[in-house]
Amino acid sequence: MAAIDLHSKPFDEPTITKLEIFEDYTEAWLPTFIMQKRSVCIFDFFAGTGYDKNGVPGSPIRILNQIQQHRGNIFKNEVEIKLYLNEYDESKYNLLSGVRKSKIRSFQDGVKFRILNGDIKNNFELYDHVIAEGHVPSHAVECVKQMKKNGEVFYDNNSPLANYENVYKIKRKLDYRLKQEK
Repeated sequence: MAAIDLHSKPFDEPTITKLEIFEDYTEAWLPTFIMQKRSVCIFDFFAGTGYDKNGVPGSPIRILNQIQQHRGNIFKNEVEIKLYLNEYDESKYNLLSGVRKSKIRSFQDGVKFRILNGDIKNNFELYDHVIAEGHVPSHAVECVKQMKKNGEVFYDNNSPLANYENVYKIKRKLDYRLKQEK
């Protein structure tokens, strides 16, 4: 019997029902794990493309949405979330990776714009922006390091220091200067 490709057409009603039950389960149990663990691993062994043909979110996007809903407690409790998305079909995996990359790229473009516009002037403001947008600090750090390499921004350290440790524990402030302010 040939395998059914759930992503080549819109999800049918039973599939949407299963996804809603899965999302409700994730919504109910994720806070329990966040409050008790330092590390939470989530596995999706049949991730697909992330969406159906009409853009209805599949399981990986629903998981990411629930993680984003609980990001305050995740950061407050310093919980590491490890999300493992598996997809055997390479073309589907590439589509799923593209969704992830485009969201990260869009976030990084926003970080760059806000720094160049003067809305983000230091690591405290950058880290708060990262949390508010539901991203991880490494996405912002990568962007700011590239900006420094390109001569668009300057700071007196090897790292932009945009992480929980430097901002909230040590309270180490690092100002970002634009080219004309150097």
